[in-house]
Amino acid sequence: MEPNKMLISCIEDKDWDVLMTILKPKDFLVVVPRTMSDFIKVLRVAELLVNEDLQLPEELINILLKCLANSCVHSFYQKTYTPEGDISSYKNIYKFLFEEVSRLNEHIPYPCLTCFPYDSIVRWVVKIIIELSEAKKKLNDNQNDVLRLSLQFLCNFFTFSCKNSSAVDSVIKCIKLVGDDRAPIARVACAYVHNMVKQHLQQFYTTIDKKQLTTELIKSTIADIRAALDALSLLVNEPHYLKEVYNEISIDDKLYLLDIIFQTVHSGPCNEGIENPTGLQIEVIEFLCDIFKKKSDAIFKSVDTEMSDLDITEITMLLDIIGIITSKSNKEQCKSLQDDTSFLINCLFLLKAVHLYGKQSNNHFTPIQKLNDLTLNTQNNCCNEAEDPNNHVCFKSIEAHPAYRFKARLIRVIGNLVYKHKKNQNLIRENDGIPLLLDCCNIDARNPMITQWAILAIRNLLEDNPENQEVVHKSVKVGVFENSVVRTLGLTLHGEGEENTIGIMPLPSKNN
Repeated sequence: MEPNKMLISCIEDKDWDVLMTILKPKDFLVVVPRTMSDFIKVLRVAELLVNEDLQLPEELINILLKCLANSCVHSFYQKTYTPEGDISSYKNIYKFLFEEVSRLNEHIPYPCLTCFPYDSIVRWVVKIIIELSEAKKKLNDNQNDVLRLSLQFLCNFFTFSCKNSSAVDSVIKCIKLVGDDRAPIARVACAYVHNMVKQHLQQFYTTIDKKQLTTELIKSTIADIRAALDALSLLVNEPHYLKEVYNEISIDDKLYLLDIIFQTVHSGPCNEGIENPTGLQIEVIEFLCDIFKKKSDAIFKSVDTEMSDLDITEITMLLDIIGIITSKSNKEQCKSLQDDTSFLINCLFLLKAVHLYGKQSNNHFTPIQKLNDLTLNTQNNCCNEAEDPNNHVCFKSIEAHPAYRFKARLIRVIGNLVYKHKKNQNLIRENDGIPLLLDCCNIDARNPMITQWAILAIRNLLEDNPENQEVVHKSVKVGVFENSVVRTLGLTLHGEGEENTIGIMPLPSKNN
């Protein structure tokens, strides 16, 4: 007996056991050219699935869902079938269509070789997803598979068969499954939401609960579900998404989004001519800068018990992101930040305040310039066993504090913002920024590479700017900084000549 005749016979006889043995989901991955037999096969499976008068075994439902999900992949495209005449006597549209095909064969006014009316299947699947996801009793294994495969069908359908249809209801109902504790279900739900965000975001963006979606996606990202991370990466680059959700989510979720953005810009290309090397739209970049400007004053509260380390970490992460963005070669993005005068002023005065604060007392911004002041202890109990924990300073403790590398980050951004930008170069000079940067050219264990970043910033300030060059030229020596700092590096400072020039020389050998 031909496969389709066997299929029809099993359905009419309700011989579910035999039907489960002859239905092969891989047979529904049809390749071109398609035949009328392929269409009829999908038609009968659809008719069986949506027939509410039948009590189908859950195992059979799973096989039917697999077959229909496969039929969407490069096989049939969605097209609604509008029958002529009264069909009220039929159980569903598929039974009527089957009889029409049997009667008219290829003369039926519907493109059977390229399209299929999936409408009723989608409605059935969304209905079953709602029922199973809201069930009060714990689902058995087969029911969990029905839920998972229903999601898989939607994922395939809206990805391959129906790229222009509205799927608002299905997305809304699936959001809470994105962070489901059952990994197989969460994985498929995340894949579905990712594909919908990528292809149909504008259709459901205004109706979804963005806070809930973000929280659930982060939960699954932490559970190492790649589709959740990919969905978040798409969302954070939507111009309005961050603005609407950022202040509504917890500080932990904010840091997670910022880390995703950091990884995005950090992994972007640096080559000249790349249209968007950071991978972020300008509106998103400007929003991140606005957040930084509003929250940067919180860094002064780092020694206040009311100021959470997470809040300070948020500011430093923003600074890291902006530092990378301003170092990329995209002229439009860089110009947008360089033209934001208030942002440059904010960075400069923040650096000035932090620099002065570090000199006033022993705090997390006080430079550590002598290596022998730093306990180079890598033991896990180093801090716990210190005689005076309040004054104990070791590399582990300073690296763990959010203020670590903060000044260096600020100087990096300032140096990038003044690069080949005359107005910004002048702005730094007019606000006494050049002496400040010169004063930052010292070794500081709390700010690795700060000397190099400060020198680069000064270089960018002086380039093609005679006024700034004159400021440095007129600088006078008021003394030599603590020689013991350089001695720890095996060097010494040596002053010579009438012009009081200073040279760096190696320490004399002990054998001499």
